Amino acid sequence: MDVAPGFTAGCTEDVFPTIGRSWSCLIEKEIWLAERRWRDEQQRAASERKRAEAAAVAEREAAIAAAQEREKAQREFRERSDRDARRHQREREIADLRLRAARQEAWQRSTETAARNAVVQRQRQVVIDVLDRIVNLPPAPEPVTEVVYVSEE
Repeated sequence: MDVAPGFTAGCTEDVFPTIGRSWSCLIEKEIWLAERRWRDEQQRAASERKRAEAAAVAEREAAIAAAQEREKAQREFRERSDRDARRHQREREIADLRLRAARQEAWQRSTETAARNAVVQRQRQVVIDVLDRIVNLPPAPEPVTEVVYVSEE
């Protein structure tokens, strides 16, 4: 007969004296085995609970880590978007300033050209007037014939 650990080859006392020593040992062994199975089941259940709790903790930690990563990614995306928006705004402002400078430059060139043209036109007109006076001298006065009457006296 197989003896459960902790049991000696024979029972030391008769727990159930009315059924005999060998039966008493057998019942003791069955009780011990049932208690052992119950303890093992309790330990297995406790171990399973611990594993489930550890898995739940790990899942919560993973969810927290994922949320933190999402928040970090969103923050970085917002920062990058803000940086890009500021850069685009600066580029638009610089392009606008360049356009204004080009317009100002064109206006200035146009004004300077108009002023030069006006000066040249005035100089031409002066030259034309001088030449006109030289070429078109006023007509010489017609010789005046004077009739002089001399009286005889």
